[in-house]
Amino acid sequence: MNSISSSTPEQHYLAARRLIEAAYLEPISLGSIAARLALSPYYIDRLFSAHQGESLWATVRRLRLAHAGRTLLVAHSRTKIVALAIDSGYRSPA
Repeated sequence: MNSISSSTPEQHYLAARRLIEAAYLEPISLGSIAARLALSPYYIDRLFSAHQGESLWATVRRLRLAHAGRTLLVAHSRTKIVALAIDSGYRSPA
C-alpha cells in the first residue's frame, strides 16, 4: 500500500474499515487502528461518523452483535451467552 497519509479521506476510511472488518473479533482500539494507518485517532473517528453515519465503536459493536446473532442461530441456543459474547469480541460481561 502506498503511504496512507497521502491518500484521500475516502481511501483513509476504506483502509480503516478493512482493518476493522478483519479484526473486529479481536481486542482493537482506535489508537491501534490510527497507528497502523499513521493517522490521527480523532480524524479516523470523524471519518467513520461522516461515512457510516455512526461512530467507529458503533460500527465495531454492530459487527460484533451481527456475528453473535449469526452464531446463536447456528448454535441453536446451545452455546452459553457469555461464551458467545467472548467469541464475538466482547471481553467483559459488562
